[in-house]
Amino acid sequence: MRRLITLYALLLAYLSLYPFYFTVPVRPVEPAWSRSDMLANVLAFIPLGVLLRAWAERQFVNAARAMSWMLLAAVAFAALLQWLQVFVPGRSASLMDIGMNMIGVALGASLLVLAHWSGWSKYLLPLARQPEGWLLLFWLLHQLAPFIPLSPDKAWRLIVYQWTEMAFDPALLLAETLGWALLFRLVDPVSLLARRLAPLVLLLSAFVWANGLQPEELLGLLLAYGLYWGRQYWSLRWLLPLALGYWLWRTLLPWQWLDTRQPFYWLPFASLMHVPIAWAIQQSLAKLFWLAAMLYLGSLWPLVRRYWLLLLLVVLVLVETLQLFLPRHAAETTDAVLLLGLAFGWHQLERLSRQQTESVAPGFWQ
Repeated sequence: MRRLITLYALLLAYLSLYPFYFTVPVRPVEPAWSRSDMLANVLAFIPLGVLLRAWAERQFVNAARAMSWMLLAAVAFAALLQWLQVFVPGRSASLMDIGMNMIGVALGASLLVLAHWSGWSKYLLPLARQPEGWLLLFWLLHQLAPFIPLSPDKAWRLIVYQWTEMAFDPALLLAETLGWALLFRLVDPVSLLARRLAPLVLLLSAFVWANGLQPEELLGLLLAYGLYWGRQYWSLRWLLPLALGYWLWRTLLPWQWLDTRQPFYWLPFASLMHVPIAWAIQQSLAKLFWLAAMLYLGSLWPLVRRYWLLLLLVVLVLVETLQLFLPRHAAETTDAVLLLGLAFGWHQLERLSRQQTESVAPGFWQ
């Protein structure tokens, strides 16, 4: 658990202090607050609150007292990041950001307490210890991103525009069908939760800013239900070449080669630092789900799973190399870093699960 907390804290520090070019400012940068920026500050610290609360319950007799000290440490950590942002060009330090960070930590810790109090923890904790549960979480978050509500009248106008003015997108149809079909074929209770939550999630996504409800999304869900009803005629392993093909299609569009080579960004998330936060959240969650899906589906084939991870890394490196000569793409190390982070996170969760159950069953990477 401490390794996961340390890894996530380092990720927060990385995102807060990118591009690590420090200078003494001539004048303070006035903070520019927005709904998306405040929401991002809250969401980024919710997982930290969940991890800190879980560690307090696991390692300390008096979890409430330990959590109080951890909250103080989280405040100091957020304040340190804000102070360092004073010296990063283009960044601004703000007490509002610290407040939003603390709201995120408190929400994360409260969610775990609420899960224990309501009895949901006996259902949710087993899901959190297996890759199938993380696949469901990534997909649902991707569907509801960027989590900014939209008024009903604006949502209706957006839906009308999407159904009447926008061209049909076969890539979106394939993605929606593959995503839901994968979740429907996973083991219960993940499959059962996905089948029951799918209509509600699709309805809620229509009232999310910059999301709407496109016909490809509705048709993709219906096709996924049809594939589930005919599940006896196909295997879950067949989704791997389809998922890999969709990933290559999505990452190599528009298949128009440039004459000159674009720069390569060695620092992860470089391209997402210069785009609107809402779009960055959507893209990050999409990357997480499809990388996790390919990692999971590859484990179903008769391959040594460590070798499959290595092969997938090689494919990602080749894709990034090709993106050096493609327009509207940024060649960087983000996908490889996310894949390695997923593999490390699942490995740590399995170790934790085996320690708690004292099981000798082989894990995901054994």
